Amino acid sequence: MSPTERPISPTETRASARPRLNFRWKLTLLNSFLIAVIALFFFFYIPGHLERHALRAIEEKAGVVAEMSTYMLAPALAADDLEDAEEALRAATRLE
Repeated sequence: MSPTERPISPTETRASARPRLNFRWKLTLLNSFLIAVIALFFFFYIPGHLERHALRAIEEKAGVVAEMSTYMLAPALAADDLEDAEEALRAATRLE
């Protein structure tokens, strides 16, 4: 019998006697489990969060461009000036 094996009781057979995990292996398994949980969190949560954030930013930018366009177009439309209206629309397309 080697010094690392535990003695087998008379009711156990050699096949049913499994070696006990030492502290180093338990710690390794625990760390591996924690790393796997963190990786799964990043794999499933982060892409959706980034997508929602990007869509929100696009919506805000569209609102800002629309609001700026109304302020640029209003004087041209009130004065019935097509050249200024076209220039305001060109400026709005550059903001995109």
